[in-house]
Amino acid sequence: MKSTDDRFLSVAERIDALRVVSRTLVIGYYAFFIHAWYYVVTWFMHFDWSKVAEYPEVSLAIAGFPAIVLTVLTGVLSTLTNAYFNTGRKWSDGTTGTAE
Repeated sequence: MKSTDDRFLSVAERIDALRVVSRTLVIGYYAFFIHAWYYVVTWFMHFDWSKVAEYPEVSLAIAGFPAIVLTVLTGVLSTLTNAYFNTGRKWSDGTTGTAE
């Protein structure tokens, strides 16, 4: 009869092999990315430019803000996706990859 520790270890190994936690994180960030992208673009498209028309420096900063935010979000998405794909188990030879 298996002990409780063996059963928990077996379940943990199955969860690890299926990569449940990493898939959840990647899918969660994709959802956040889409939501943030939509929110930033919507904010930018509905911005009242008449409030800052007399301040060209402020207008320029506001115009550049979405580009900076979306660049950072896309960079994090790329890094997270690459780390996810590069650290999986290689089913052909049974080895595990590294995120280098």
